[in-house]
Amino acid sequence: VWVMPINLIGVCILLLIHLKSSAIVGILVMVLLMPIQGWIGKAISRLRIQTVKTTDRRVRLMSDILSAIKLVKLYCWEKSFSVTTRDIREEEVSWLRKAAYLKGLNFVLGSASSGIALFSTLLVYVLLGNELTAAKVFTGLALFNQARLPLILFPLGIKFLAEFVIAFKRLQSFMQREDLVDARVVTEPEDIA
Repeated sequence: VWVMPINLIGVCILLLIHLKSSAIVGILVMVLLMPIQGWIGKAISRLRIQTVKTTDRRVRLMSDILSAIKLVKLYCWEKSFSVTTRDIREEEVSWLRKAAYLKGLNFVLGSASSGIALFSTLLVYVLLGNELTAAKVFTGLALFNQARLPLILFPLGIKFLAEFVIAFKRLQSFMQREDLVDARVVTEPEDIA
C-alpha cells in the first residue's frame, strides 16, 4: 500500500516527460476520480454498518425463536415469525444489494480511470498541435496502465480499512462488556475441613 504513492509519482513524472503539459490533464482526471472513489468507499462503509445491524437483528430474532421453539409451535406462531424473519432478511439483502452496486461502480471507476485519463491526455496533446504517433499512444497507454493498479487498490484499501474499523469496534464492544455471573454455579465454602 505504501508503494502506491511512489508508483503514481514516478508515472506522473514519466508522463510529463513523454507527453509534456498535456499529461497534466490526464493526471488531473486521475486525481479528481480518487476523491469520488473515496466518497463511494465511505458510502459502502456506511451501508456495511447498516447491514451488520440488520444481520444482528435477524440473528437475535432467530436465536429467540429457536430458544422458544416449543412455545412457537404450541401457539402456532410460525407464520408470524416467518413473516418477521423474511422482512428482516429482505432489509438485509437490500443493504447488501446497495453495497454491491456501489462496489461495482467503484471498481469500474478504478478500472476505467486510466482509459479516461489517457483519452483526455491524447485529446489535449493533439489539440495543442502535437503530432500523435503510435509510440506516444502506446507509451502513454503503458504508463497510465501502470497507474491503474494503485487506483484499483485504493478503493479496496478503503473498503478493507472500513471493514477492519467496524470489526474492531464490534470486538472492542464485546470485550468491554461486563462478565456474566452464572447463578447456577454453586461455590463451596473455603473453610470446609
